[in-house]
Amino acid sequence: MKIFILLLFLIVTLESNAQSYIVIYPADCINCMAGIYQLQKRYPKEKFKLVYPAEFKKDKESIIENFGEDKIKGMNLIFSDSFTSKYKLGIGSFLLLLNQDKVYFKQELKNIEYRKLDYAFGKLSILKNVRRVALDAEQLPARYLTTPYNSHYLALENNFGKFSICDLETQQYRSLKVDNKMHKELYKILYADSFEYKYPIIKKLISEMPIYRPKLSEVKLGADKKIYLQITITNYFLKQNKTSDTAFFFDNMIATYNFDRDKITSLHRLDNRSLLPMYFTTFIPLREAIAIHSENIKHPNKPILSLAKLGDNGYEKVEETNVMKNSKFIEFKINNVGERLLNYENYIIGRYDNTIYDIVNKKVIDVKLADSFSADIYQLYNKIRDPFVAVHYNKALSKNKKGELILLFSYKKNSFLFNINTSQLTKIPKQIANTLGTGKNYPLGFDKDAHTLVWLVWETKELIYYTHDLL
Repeated sequence: MKIFILLLFLIVTLESNAQSYIVIYPADCINCMAGIYQLQKRYPKEKFKLVYPAEFKKDKESIIENFGEDKIKGMNLIFSDSFTSKYKLGIGSFLLLLNQDKVYFKQELKNIEYRKLDYAFGKLSILKNVRRVALDAEQLPARYLTTPYNSHYLALENNFGKFSICDLETQQYRSLKVDNKMHKELYKILYADSFEYKYPIIKKLISEMPIYRPKLSEVKLGADKKIYLQITITNYFLKQNKTSDTAFFFDNMIATYNFDRDKITSLHRLDNRSLLPMYFTTFIPLREAIAIHSENIKHPNKPILSLAKLGDNGYEKVEETNVMKNSKFIEFKINNVGERLLNYENYIIGRYDNTIYDIVNKKVIDVKLADSFSADIYQLYNKIRDPFVAVHYNKALSKNKKGELILLFSYKKNSFLFNINTSQLTKIPKQIANTLGTGKNYPLGFDKDAHTLVWLVWETKELIYYTHDLL
């Protein structure tokens, strides 16, 4: 237990040691008192610390009387000789803003530039609400494709069908992929009674062309620390023609995975027959069900999300939701494979969509963004796979403390928070990213609610959590 606590202490950094010091030069009392009164008036909530040379400690009562007890109330008096030499202060009274012993502001009290001071206080206010969690670089892939995330886990996909999953509470890592030992088990479930006949054919194909091996294609993070896996598996059928050619296609299986036991606890096929004539894309784990994301190629105006349950043949479609395909996708004939659906509780929205669907209450909520945001959606056809173009790109949904629904999205290299209930749009200030050192990285999403943003900073291999008051 002691080792575990020490480990967490090492990997989690709280940047909350900001202090404001007024270092007094006794011969400068008139200027310093006027400066202090102005600082108190401009920053009434700030707890300044007054630093006098150590020899003046015996004059503490006189100092309080000189300032006025009501004026000095709430200020700590410190008697020390180290500040002047340590921070290279000249002759005169100085204001020092420090965090983790780093100087964020240093100016003579009588010549303070308040615009710069406001900016420094802003930076320190940000740092007071920051938590950093270092990731183990040895456990991470060289590059990542996708980053499934929630408040419990971070999953990183490499370029070869392998996922690294980190438990953010315990800092344990798991490496997931479909290995050769699993192939036979997967095909037994897929083929059932036809296994003895069909498996030798597919086994021969895989031995000749390993690219067709079963692959872990997605990790899905559900509620209550549930982890789901989507496994893509090659299948085939014989064409009913003169040549009896063999046609290969992809089937999908859904597994549940227990992180603590490092074990797949259930494995079921997806009954494609229940989806016909739908084209399967992926699935979304809801709190009480699985939702299948698919589309009807010939009838794009049909719902694209259906609830599914376990039946005799695996997961079967049982009920359509009210989630529809993005109208721009229909207009430009873009397949839904390019549209990721985000979900929060019973709310669903596409990455590039301006509509939120409440699938429980069967309601549709229009996201009333300004025209300048929605107007660029038409460029989607050519720019869908470029994350840095001027396209409105949804990142996450959550709720604030009032229970209002908040959408996090990116647009033209900036990030925004949009209150769905009040239509209030808030740009996340650049100062936050500059202070946190997130570089060009967009927020990954929310933590437990909309008041905490999370960044994955790949350059420094860390997660940065920032609790804000922007809403």
